[in-house]
Amino acid sequence: LCNDSSRCAGLAALHLSDGGRKIILDYSRQQVTGETMELLFDLADAVGLIDKRASMRAGMIINATEGRAVMHHVLRMPIGYNYHQNPKGNKILDEVHKVRQQIRTFSHKIRSGELLGVTGKK
Repeated sequence: LCNDSSRCAGLAALHLSDGGRKIILDYSRQQVTGETMELLFDLADAVGLIDKRASMRAGMIINATEGRAVMHHVLRMPIGYNYHQNPKGNKILDEVHKVRQQIRTFSHKIRSGELLGVTGKK
């Protein structure tokens, strides 16, 4: 798979984010063909994936089973990210990063031995 330069060039996609970050998606090492990728793109279009992704980012209730918004994507957003797609986005993001910092602090205390288990052992 990796020795075919035309395959490598044909099954890679480049995306430049608003922040100037470069993301390269390299599908050439997967067992797919150009036709497979076209079928996947057609399927994404048929199910309205772009609109569904926008609804997810906007905080719409798309989890029909639980009747609530899905917010796991917010866990991956960096500090300072402008989460403007959701009216409450920046507040939600601030809360996520506050909890992540609490987890970091707690984990550091455990690893450093500042906090010990009930037996007093590290």
